[in-house]
Amino acid sequence: MAADLPNDAKSDMREPTVLIIADDLDNLALVASYLEDFNFTILVAEDGESGLKIAASTQPDLILLDIMMPGIDGDETCRRLKALESTKDIPVIFMTALGDTDNKVKGFVAGADDYITKPIQREDILARVGVHLRIRELMSRLQEARESLANRVAERTVALRNSETRLADIINLLPDATFAIDLEGKIILWNRAAEKFTGVKAEEMLGKGNHEYSIPFYGIRRPVLIDLVLKPSPEIEKLYPYVKRENGMVIGESYTRSIRHGEAYILGTAAPLYDSEGNITGAIESIRDITLRKKSENALRESEWKFRAIFDQQFQFMGLLTVDGTTLQINRTALRFIGIEEPDVLGKPFWETPWWTHSPEQQERLRGAIKAAAHGEVVSYETTHPAADGSIHYIDFSLKPVKDETGNVVYMVPEGHDITERKRSEAALREAAVKYRIVADNTYNWEFWLSPEGRFIYTSPSCRRISGYEVEEFNADPGLIWSIVHPDDRQLLAGHRHDITQTNALGEVEFRIFHRDGDIRWIHHVCMPVFDDNGMHLGTRGSFSDITNRKQAEEKNLRLAAIVESSDDAVIGKTVDGIITSWNRGAAKIFGYSEGEVVGKSVTILVPSEYKEQVLHVHERVKHGEHVEHFETVSRRKDGGLIQMSLTYSPVRDAQGRVVAVSTIGRDITEQKKAEAALLDNARINRELEIAKEIQQSFLPTCPSALPGMLMTCCCVPAAHVGGDYYDFFTLEDGIVDAVIADVTGHSVGSSLLMTMTRSVLHAKVSSSRSPGTLLAAVNDLLHDDLSRAELLISMFYIRLDTENHTLAYANAGHNPAFLFRAREGAFIKLDADGLLMGVKTDVCFEEKFTLVETGDIIILYTDGVTEAENVKGELFGTGRLRRVIADNCERHPQEIMTAIFRKLAHFRLSDDVAMIIFKIV
Repeated sequence: MAADLPNDAKSDMREPTVLIIADDLDNLALVASYLEDFNFTILVAEDGESGLKIAASTQPDLILLDIMMPGIDGDETCRRLKALESTKDIPVIFMTALGDTDNKVKGFVAGADDYITKPIQREDILARVGVHLRIRELMSRLQEARESLANRVAERTVALRNSETRLADIINLLPDATFAIDLEGKIILWNRAAEKFTGVKAEEMLGKGNHEYSIPFYGIRRPVLIDLVLKPSPEIEKLYPYVKRENGMVIGESYTRSIRHGEAYILGTAAPLYDSEGNITGAIESIRDITLRKKSENALRESEWKFRAIFDQQFQFMGLLTVDGTTLQINRTALRFIGIEEPDVLGKPFWETPWWTHSPEQQERLRGAIKAAAHGEVVSYETTHPAADGSIHYIDFSLKPVKDETGNVVYMVPEGHDITERKRSEAALREAAVKYRIVADNTYNWEFWLSPEGRFIYTSPSCRRISGYEVEEFNADPGLIWSIVHPDDRQLLAGHRHDITQTNALGEVEFRIFHRDGDIRWIHHVCMPVFDDNGMHLGTRGSFSDITNRKQAEEKNLRLAAIVESSDDAVIGKTVDGIITSWNRGAAKIFGYSEGEVVGKSVTILVPSEYKEQVLHVHERVKHGEHVEHFETVSRRKDGGLIQMSLTYSPVRDAQGRVVAVSTIGRDITEQKKAEAALLDNARINRELEIAKEIQQSFLPTCPSALPGMLMTCCCVPAAHVGGDYYDFFTLEDGIVDAVIADVTGHSVGSSLLMTMTRSVLHAKVSSSRSPGTLLAAVNDLLHDDLSRAELLISMFYIRLDTENHTLAYANAGHNPAFLFRAREGAFIKLDADGLLMGVKTDVCFEEKFTLVETGDIIILYTDGVTEAENVKGELFGTGRLRRVIADNCERHPQEIMTAIFRKLAHFRLSDDVAMIIFKIV
């Protein structure tokens, strides 16, 4: 509110709303102007009715009401405002020009809180408005305070009840056994944890005194910690290993064997109980089972003792540092080395300890190592330490970080090995190596010397000739010498190295390596351990020799020997005089003699008498250095049988080129000779069959691609050179064509001859005057006797196609049915009629059937070689596949349909002749 308001009107409440109810617009505007200057929210009503509605809906903070108004006057309006629950507490100030007391009293009776006399003065209205707004605000705050106080009292009452309940619940939920006593020592509390720990229920304990509470814990009545709270006593304290007091509590540990689950270590904590005025009313004690903790502590102490024993007995120097390098622990080995005690170094920076102070350079290097290890690095290098006698020793020093589970470095472990003797040995070894190098550098073999740790002390220049790698490469990478070993020989070499290490004796082995250029080299390796005069191991001395040429020659000889021995040919060695000196398994197999039966005997035991002169002549030629190849002759087996042999003779010369022996390779060509004769016979027969095939094929008519009213194609594929399948067609009159397909049983020349005879009979008997059925009967009668003598049968299917009348007549002599594909319906009709195979008997009646054909219809005649073709799964080609191919290609020329059929048949094996005729009505 504005600062110009009277002090009573000033407050921190929200911006007030004032409702002015008056019918005098000038007076109303004047009052509103006074109040608007001070940021009041002004509401206006020009009569009592509208004023009541506005007051009820907006709840203004104060109402200025004119007494004299038309309709309901100010008194009535005020009475109604005070009668409503929502507006009865709103202050009402009358604005009146009436000055007598009766009217003022009448207004107060109606419920008005104050009045302002007209003409209204600015200061007067502002003062009265401010006072009543302040009073309203104070009354509102007073009501809020009353309600808040009543709420807090109710909440405190509930909270107190809840607190008592929660306290009881908390005590019962405490994990530690807890009990309490009053000043007389009677038990007033025994929680669930105490029940569980001791096995004694609360109802058995509550109200009891005389140290009853000690029996479940200790097995006897005795004072415990809770008694020390109420009555301090040195005698009670002696019952505990230790007792301490802290913030008014008494804490102590003890051991008992009387708990129901056996022995236990327990920790007790006791404290006094107070009333609201601070007076002690009893005591409470909680008891915790610390058995596991005590056992862990004892185990930890034992582990620490063992660690310390191991730590101090280590041969190497060891310690423990913080991350900033402060010394925490040092083992006895390190302390004895320099002649000091642990207190001399603990807590000091490690670089300030006596191991390092002899050299500022070593101290500075150690500081850098500590910084690196603090960042997680493992640092190692060689350094020096002074010993207790003042001598300087060489130390192999390392510094290793110790990390926690999050990976942060928390400690560092320094470790040192005294390598003084090794360094001296290495110095002596280097001196000897100078002498060794002079000799080894000039050797042909690859010489080397490895230290006990596997590092090269020396590698001779010959390593480059043998391996392709330089000396510097082996010195830089000690593992290179083993990595070039052939994978198949690494296990062999590993076993050799193990044996040398275990026996300390000379060892040798042969293995392969990969030369740098990729070639495989054979190596003969000799090595042995080296010791000084005091028996100290100085490493391993070794030598590599390249034996690749020797191994290749050996392998070649072995291969040749294996080939000779395993050959099926006879390989025979003889002197120049023909005495047998060697005899392989092939010779034993061919001639039937074992090696022992022939070695030392003349080769003539293998030669029939009529061929000896011929063989001896060949021997003479070979003795003079001639090489004789593929000499064919006859030999005799042990059982006396004669065999055809192809012999190759080679002279064997000594270093001076003289012929000293004869090598003979013989092959049994008896079966080969028989096969060659059979092959000639077979070739002659095949040629005759080819001629027969050509003749048979020439009897088949040339199939035109079209005739009047139809398209057609036909084929015959014999399973052998010649076969018994046959097809033919005859043009009788314009638009009438006869077609026949037949199958003579068998694939022999006889079958083809009968097929030829059948063709001749058909050509003689076919005429338009004979229907298909009568034609088959005539042919059967003519062929019956010949078929019976040959024990052969013929199946035949005959059709007559009239394209002008669109009719098809057909008869069947035991042949597989033909098919008619109806183009309009896309369906197949099987064409079949009753009739026996030809050759069974004479005077057979062959059923004859008729059907109509339309443009686009397809007729197919075929032999069973098509449907009985078999694939690798053993499935037959069958009529189903044949129909599908025809249906899929029904829009094409018959030749294309047949091509599609044979493309499908390519995945099947033909076991019988295949003949086929396809017509398409156009």
